[in-house]
Amino acid sequence: MSKRKILVFSSYYLPGNNAGGPIRSLENIFNYISKEVEFYLVTLDKDHGSDVPYENIKPNSWIKVGMVNVFYLSESRPKINLIRKLINEINPETLYLNSLFSLNFSVLIFLSLYLIKTDNVRVVLAPRGELSKGALEQSKFRKFFFIALTRNFQMYKNLTWHASSRFECADIRREYGDMCNIHIASNLVNNIDALKFTPSSSIQKKGSIKLIFLSRISKKKNLDFAIESLSSLSGEVVFDIYGPFEDLPYVTYCKLIALKLPDNIKVTFKGDVQHSKVTELFRQYDLFYFPTKGENFGQAIWEALSSGCPVLISDQTPWEELRFYNAGWSLSLSEKKSFTILLQKIINKDIGYDLDRVGAHRYALKFGNTKKSLLDNEKLFFN
Repeated sequence: MSKRKILVFSSYYLPGNNAGGPIRSLENIFNYISKEVEFYLVTLDKDHGSDVPYENIKPNSWIKVGMVNVFYLSESRPKINLIRKLINEINPETLYLNSLFSLNFSVLIFLSLYLIKTDNVRVVLAPRGELSKGALEQSKFRKFFFIALTRNFQMYKNLTWHASSRFECADIRREYGDMCNIHIASNLVNNIDALKFTPSSSIQKKGSIKLIFLSRISKKKNLDFAIESLSSLSGEVVFDIYGPFEDLPYVTYCKLIALKLPDNIKVTFKGDVQHSKVTELFRQYDLFYFPTKGENFGQAIWEALSSGCPVLISDQTPWEELRFYNAGWSLSLSEKKSFTILLQKIINKDIGYDLDRVGAHRYALKFGNTKKSLLDNEKLFFN
């Protein structure tokens, strides 16, 4: 029996690193669903924020990368003739778009389908957290206009939305209405190393703490909030910041805030880190501090937990059971002082606020790749 064929469009993929979680989400779908599906991915031949093509990769031709066939495009967007050619050659059952707002890899491709007249191709769109309230704050007038236009013209009425959680499902319904066809399938994770790992007890020393922030540095990730919340802490505080500089003016702003902190608080911008080193990096820190304005999943959160690193995050993510598993805390962004108070209690090692590396790891394993999440992802493509 021949496999079902899925044609995927995404601006970035491996060996890229700077686009963060969406790359991992796609990689894990390909790795865990490919027994039943043949995936074909069209993507750019360069990383997010880079003009330099990947080395040792032939563009504009199909290359097998792990479990997926990849077409690395040397131009900035797929042209309609190429889209028509690929659809005719592959004859996909489903076309999977990995952004709502990407002009070149979502909007123009979706519009091209009308010109090509491919009524037999099912379309699935994954907004990848772009409709969270925190994400919509960025370039909000442009996004408001786009949503209003596409909603009023019912542009997306016949497609299937891929929501990674009930929170993202609510975001989609808030912006596009209750009649949307939404399929909820949790993000899959690469839990092979986590299953082999046995975490140690807490490595934190009383009176000090080592914090890590790891993400693309943009306003949505809320790094300025994290830095400001440290200002009144007593004790020895190390806050190391890893990730590509997506928004340079914002990075400069965050660095200026860090310069105003007292001497007992050391903030260091460490730059980008290869994904293969992330797990070992998290194991060197006491706490992952990530007060994001919104995540549909949060690959970095799962990677921290699976490495035995507890987390302090905002309540704008699907990670609801942190306290039940002693895996960390999620707090409301409306109360910045509550983050500071909690951090001070952790530094002081007050009873009830000790960091539990075993609990963090246990929660990651519970959350990752359940039979239900695997089945939900299969149904996303088999419907």
